[in-house]
Amino acid sequence: MLNAFEASSLDQTLRIFKLGALQTVSVLLKSDEEDLISLGISIVSTILEAGENLVTDENHVNPYIEHLRDKRIFSQLKELQDHSSEEIYENVTQILEVYIPLEEKE
Repeated sequence: MLNAFEASSLDQTLRIFKLGALQTVSVLLKSDEEDLISLGISIVSTILEAGENLVTDENHVNPYIEHLRDKRIFSQLKELQDHSSEEIYENVTQILEVYIPLEEKE
């Protein structure tokens, strides 16, 4: 799944979203297994990084942020900030600090 997002265009990624990829990411983030949670976090990070490559002078917004927000992925990441794993906490916090505007964090 990581490779699919890394090598896809905006249109291809939107098709991947429509096929249910974000539901799979959501399931990974809800897992009790740290390795599956970490995989979900890596996929979210890859999606967001790919979206940054699509930001232009005319369009200053990462096109994937709204899709992740609509599927409540950011809410799940916020909840994972309370996870007992320091690695999960750090990875989630890094994503949230970069991609969530300050006013949404409160």
